Order: sequence, then structure tokens, then C-alpha cells
Amino acid sequence: LLLFLNFVIQISCVMTMMAIDNEINHYLPLLGLEEKVAVLSRIKELLKIEDEPATISREEYLIRYNKELAEAEAQIKAGNYMTQEQLEKESENWQYEDEE
Repeated sequence: LLLFLNFVIQISCVMTMMAIDNEINHYLPLLGLEEKVAVLSRIKELLKIEDEPATISREEYLIRYNKELAEAEAQIKAGNYMTQEQLEKESENWQYEDEE
């Protein structure tokens, strides 16, 4: 029984984390540039990540940008995405910690 309860708690934590991740992914595109910079800065503070050097070459920037685009396109081709309707339907079943 204890093992089962531990498993249920772990699943609940994973579902809560997934709900939070999905909610962040929902709101992030709605932010403007300044807000995104602020969010990124705060995330780096929380993770104790040093900023990259302030300047990178244009070529390096384009390489990184094109790599990110290729990765995103590969995920879409593989079907690793949700439509707005699917996300709305899934979100109906989300439980937030304050609702428990």
C-alpha cells in the first residue's frame, strides 16, 4: 500500500509539473520582448546559469537559429505538437494545487 501511495504521489507531481509546463507554454507567446527578457533572466537566476557572452558572431547566431528551427520542424513532422483544440480539451482535466 505504501508503495502504491508513493507511486500515486509521484504521478500527481508529474501531472502537476506537466500542467504547469503547459500553462507556461500557453502564456509565453503572449509576452512582449521586454517581458520575455525578464522571464528569461529570472529563470537563469533560479537555475544559477551565467549569461552567455554578450556578443556572438552573426554566423554563430544564424547557426543556432537555424538549428532551433530545424529541431522545431522535426518535432512538428513527428507529430509532437498539440492543436489549440487539443490543448483546451486537455486543460479541462488539469488540477491545480489550490484545487486539491
